[in-house]
Amino acid sequence: MKRFMYLITILALLALFASCGAPAATPTAAPKASAPQAAATAAPTAAQPATPGAPVSAATAAPAATAAPTAIPVPKVRRGGELRWAVPQQPTCLDPTMCQTSNHLLYDALTAVEWNEAKQVWDIVPELATSWEIPKPDTIIFKLQKGVKFHDGTDFNAEIAKWNLDRMRQEPKSWAKDYVQLISSVDVLDPDTIKLNLRSNSVAPQLAGVSAAADPVAFVSKAAVDRLGEEFQRTGAVGTGPMQFVEWRPSDYLKLKKFPNHWRKGVDGQPLPYLDAATQRVIADSTVHLLEMRSGTLDINDEVDPKDMASVRSNPDLKLQASPSAGSIKFTYGVNPNKGKFYQNLKLRQALEYSLDRESLAKVVGFGETTPHQYPFWIQGYPGWDTKNPSYDYNPDKAKQLLTEAGFPNGLEFSLTFPSRTEEQRISQVAQAMWAKVGLKVVLDGFERLAWQNKLKTGDFDATFWSGTLGPDPDQNTRNLVTGMAGNWIGYSTPQMDKCMDEGRTTPDPKARHEVYVKCQKIIYEEAIWGSGYLKTTTCAARSKVQGLKWQWRVQDFREVWFSQ
Repeated sequence: MKRFMYLITILALLALFASCGAPAATPTAAPKASAPQAAATAAPTAAQPATPGAPVSAATAAPAATAAPTAIPVPKVRRGGELRWAVPQQPTCLDPTMCQTSNHLLYDALTAVEWNEAKQVWDIVPELATSWEIPKPDTIIFKLQKGVKFHDGTDFNAEIAKWNLDRMRQEPKSWAKDYVQLISSVDVLDPDTIKLNLRSNSVAPQLAGVSAAADPVAFVSKAAVDRLGEEFQRTGAVGTGPMQFVEWRPSDYLKLKKFPNHWRKGVDGQPLPYLDAATQRVIADSTVHLLEMRSGTLDINDEVDPKDMASVRSNPDLKLQASPSAGSIKFTYGVNPNKGKFYQNLKLRQALEYSLDRESLAKVVGFGETTPHQYPFWIQGYPGWDTKNPSYDYNPDKAKQLLTEAGFPNGLEFSLTFPSRTEEQRISQVAQAMWAKVGLKVVLDGFERLAWQNKLKTGDFDATFWSGTLGPDPDQNTRNLVTGMAGNWIGYSTPQMDKCMDEGRTTPDPKARHEVYVKCQKIIYEEAIWGSGYLKTTTCAARSKVQGLKWQWRVQDFREVWFSQ
C-alpha cells in the first residue's frame, strides 16, 4: 500500500544534492490561486502548485505560436454561511506556540503539505513562504509572501518571521520547540527573506517541521503578544489566517469570523475564506457528535469512531472523509521506565507484549475498520518501516512462561492510566480482558486529559496508553522518544535511542536513513518499554453540503471549505 508514503520528494532532492556537489536548489514556485479540493467533495479544480524544486519544462513554459487563446472558465463556488464543527476536547489555550492547539482558520505556517495523488506522496508546498532554496545541507533560505497582514493590521515580514521562530525555539514553555529544535539560528537577509541555519544536515525533517502539518509551528502577531502578554493565550489569537478571533469559552465553544484582508485568494479571485463565520464546539462524546450531525446542528466532526463509520456511510445527508495517508496508532502504550513493577524487569515487559492479541483488538475495538499494528511510532511509508522488523506476535503461552521467569508465576496486578474518553474506555476494557487471560490483572485508571498528562509527568503510574497521532516525518517522533522532550510524558530516556534519532535526522541519503530508523525500531523492540495495538486511518464525518475540505496530514484544513447549498 502506498497510502502512507511520507515526504519522499524532499529526500529525493537531498539525494540529488549530495550526488551533484551541492548546487542551490531551484526555488519552489508559488501557487497562483487556491482551489477547493476536487476528489471526494466534487469541488471545482484549479492548477496545482509546482512540486518544490521541480523545473518548468520548455514544452510547458510557453504556448505554441499558433495556439489560439482559450478562456479559462471561473469555477463557481458559493460564498457565505457558518461552519460548525466539533472536537472531543478543548485546547489548553489559543497560542499555537504555547499550547497543543491547531486551527488553520486562524493561523498560517511557512509551508504546507499537499497530497500528490499521482505520486502517492505528500508534497511540501508554499504557504507564508513563496519559495525556498537549499544552498547547503544545513541551510534553508525562504522567500516570504509580500503584503500579508495579521488580524490586528500589523505586517508579516522577515523580522516578524524570525521573532516567531526564535520564540518557538527559546520560550521555556514552547510546545513548538520540538518541531524547530534543528534550527540553530535565524537570519534576516532582507525584508522578505530569512535564512534558517540548521544544527546538522537535516533539511528534510525541518521542511516538514515548519509546515502547517506541524500544528504548533504557526505565526502570530508580535504586536499582540507584546500588548497582551500571557493574556494572548486566552484572548489574543491574532494570526494571518482567513478568519479572526471573536470569542472563546473554554470547554464550550470558540467563535471566529471572516478576516476581510486575508492574503490568499479563492478561485473566484476574492480573498478567502468562502465562509462568513465558524464555530468550534467541545463535545466529548462521539455519539453526541453523530446525533448532532444527523440533526443538522453540526457540519463536521473531529474524527469518526470506528463503530459509527457504517452508519455515516449509510446516511445520504452525511459523508465519510479520510486523510489520503495519515492515521492514528490507537493503542500506543508504555510502562513506567523509571520505577515500579516493570522497571528493570525485561521479561515482565515482554510478557505484556506477547499477551496482546492485536488481531482481535482491531476487530473488536476497531469494528473491522482498523488494522493490527506492531511498531510504536512508525507507520507504512516512513523510512525504517519494514514488516521484517522483529515484533511480538500474540503468544499467550510464551507470555505465561515469561511471567514465571520474571518472578510472578501467579500473575501480577498493575494499574493502566489513560485519558478517559469514549474510545479509550472501550480500548482499556478489551486490553484488560486480554491481559487477564495470562494472569495480568489490570486496574483501570481513567482521568481527564490534562490530569492524565500530569500523572505521567510526575511518574505516578504503572502503565499507560493513548491514541498516538504521527507527523509526516519520523524525526518528529523525537518529541516522544528523546530524553527531555516535551512530548516524552513517561520520562523515557535511553542514550542509544537519543543517538539513533539524532543519526536519523542528520542522514540525508534516503536508503541510509531507512537503515538508521530500522535500528531505532530494534531498540524499541529489545527494550519492550513501548508497544502498540492497532492503526486507524484519520477520518471525519461531514454534511453532504460541505465542499473543499482538505487535510494537513492528519488535521482538517477548513480554509477553502464552502457550502453547496
